Amino acid sequence: MAAEENARLAREVYESFNRHNFDSVLAQTTEDVEVVQVAFGQTDRGREGFREFMALWKTMAPDGEVEVAAQLPGEEGVTNENVRRGTHTGPLATPTGVLPATRPGIRGAVRGGVAR
Repeated sequence: MAAEENARLAREVYESFNRHNFDSVLAQTTEDVEVVQVAFGQTDRGREGFREFMALWKTMAPDGEVEVAAQLPGEEGVTNENVRRGTHTGPLATPTGVLPATRPGIRGAVRGGVAR
């Protein structure tokens, strides 16, 4: 796939996630998709694992969105620098327990991320 096509595809996936359209995201992934969550020390595998990953974050922050800040596209794939924003109004299930919602109105942004 051409570098620019990879960049466009990545942006479309994030836009679909922002609209809560998980089916569209999954339609654009391979069966063996993996999401590596470095902070949690776990990897979500396959389309169902990816769906669970997306649902986890939308449960924690239903208004959560991903903004692509920069891209480094190539013919083999694309590396994205992302800004993630959302209000922590729901529980976040972690490997060590559930992190309850913070006060409404507190927002956070995280730059970067790791996916394979």
